[in-house]
Amino acid sequence: MAIDNYDLRAACEYNNIDSSDLVDVLLEITGENDEADWHWIVTTTSGFAYISGGCDYTGWDCQSGAERFNAATLEDAIALCPQDVRRVFEDMLAKGEKVRPNTGGL
Repeated sequence: MAIDNYDLRAACEYNNIDSSDLVDVLLEITGENDEADWHWIVTTTSGFAYISGGCDYTGWDCQSGAERFNAATLEDAIALCPQDVRRVFEDMLAKGEKVRPNTGGL
């Protein structure tokens, strides 16, 4: 993975998620250790993926969890998200935002 995003890299690495095909982060809702989860929509060499995860206060290498869901299109990737996350991603796309903090009140 050539993506320079510490949290995405760590979420994948410490939770055995293949990141070798990740190309770019299109959308990110940032999380906070021991608080709100992170959410990413990424491009892959064969399409798109929705990745989400969270960790405890010590970081990704201790107590953490993450999941990856692959999709053929951006619309399909966003459709895989929980409804509250989907609404935020759709709003971000409409406003041209790439990153938005997760204030815990998605």
